[in-house]
Amino acid sequence: MPLLDSNVVIYAIEPARQPLRDWLRANQPLHIASVTRIEVLGFNRITQENIAAFAGFFATVETFPLTDEIVAEAIRLRQLRRLKLGDAIIAATALTHRLPLVTHNTDDFAGIQGLRLIDPLAP
Repeated sequence: MPLLDSNVVIYAIEPARQPLRDWLRANQPLHIASVTRIEVLGFNRITQENIAAFAGFFATVETFPLTDEIVAEAIRLRQLRRLKLGDAIIAATALTHRLPLVTHNTDDFAGIQGLRLIDPLAP
């Protein structure tokens, strides 16, 4: 029952990433933080084809809304270390729901106490 980082969602629609899609199918159900939709769909050069692919993907995952508890945890994380706002919300969502975070950007989240990281693209 993992929480997906935005980069994993983006990689999942790439044709060459079949092993990632197989990993995701094997690890259902999947979850995302609400900010992940903003990060993925908010890209200024996104194509209509990508929007359709992401819409199909988002229909298969559960989205956790931004709650006061997640906001408080994101604030705490940002006070402890330098984190981008989106990364802080994603990490806080994973911690609040006690889910591992699936990301290929493990360095962005390294050292966050209690956060379990999975890199399905690691060799």
